[in-house]
Amino acid sequence: MRKSHQMPTKYICLDDEVEKVKPIVQVLEAAHPDLSIEIRSPYKFDEEVRQLTKFDYDGLLLDLRLDRAADADGQRVNYRALALAQELRTRMTEDGRGRPMVLWSVDDNFKLSYDKDETSHDLFDKQYYKVNITKDASNIATEMIDLANGYKAISATRSKTVKNPYSRLIDLPSAFEILDPRIAQGIADDRAYPAHVFARSILRNLIFGNGPLIDERTLASRLGIDIEKSEDWAKLLDKFAKPAKYTGVFGTAWPRWWMHKIVEAWSALTDEGGLQRMEAEQRVALSKKLLKLPKLEAAIPIAEDYDRRYWYVCKFLKAPISHADAVQLFVDRREWQDGVYASVQAILDRLHKADGYEIHPFERGRIEDLMQSLKNG
Repeated sequence: MRKSHQMPTKYICLDDEVEKVKPIVQVLEAAHPDLSIEIRSPYKFDEEVRQLTKFDYDGLLLDLRLDRAADADGQRVNYRALALAQELRTRMTEDGRGRPMVLWSVDDNFKLSYDKDETSHDLFDKQYYKVNITKDASNIATEMIDLANGYKAISATRSKTVKNPYSRLIDLPSAFEILDPRIAQGIADDRAYPAHVFARSILRNLIFGNGPLIDERTLASRLGIDIEKSEDWAKLLDKFAKPAKYTGVFGTAWPRWWMHKIVEAWSALTDEGGLQRMEAEQRVALSKKLLKLPKLEAAIPIAEDYDRRYWYVCKFLKAPISHADAVQLFVDRREWQDGVYASVQAILDRLHKADGYEIHPFERGRIEDLMQSLKNG
């Protein structure tokens, strides 16, 4: 593992089962040399708030249920993470010292307590299942560090006498000529808002959902490329997509690209037509020829009769799909964000049910008709 010369990002982890989660914390720390996690049992509410208000740390990792197990002295607290987070957010607003708060728990606790209480969702920057930590430790450690660094950048920007701090944070000077004006929700020019409001707006409105920004799989879909089979994919990112790369806060752990800049780059590359009008093979052939990247492969459709003018990624099969073969799922999203889609094949195989998703209401008639035709056919 590489050595780091910078100060580690320090998280405080509060969990009522310290010995049980200590191995998980150790895996997280081992996954990134710049992450340090101090784990301990929670104190009584007032003392915990006092400690966390005065203590110097970069982020907080909270177990959802802090009140189930007693500590080494047989003491059990009578509050949960949501109550503590609410009080800490209020204190952070008052003293101006914003920090990320991350929630983790077992699957059942999330379903019983957190998922049903939507008023608490804005308190936390990210949520993780404990069972997923060890198999995805590197990514999670990177995300925790990037959250802490993002908060520091937000605090620094808000303290300066610069115009448009929001545009500065997302590194898009023309943000409010391009983006939906509702994205910043009135906070664009007002530094009085606490850091977590800026962070939440950027994470929820831009990072955690395709829209103005798109993730790598969606970028590949819109370029018609199979990432795994294309040895020149990294070269394409550097040669073609680099000007569109998102360079604002939280962009290290969550690589994203500005879609409007991808469209501009494609228009500058060729005048043979827009991306959406071309099939994958046409997009890839042009990329290979004009960018001189011969080791690119077009993505094969999920089913032979599927449209090859890809635009989305199937939520369950992780494969590219076009508008014609995409079924929108019923998930919370902003008006300026793309929907979350599954392929028709995944829906017919009921993969959405296995993952707890429902089809969007306006898609149900279409799917019912399709299933009926298959029965009759």
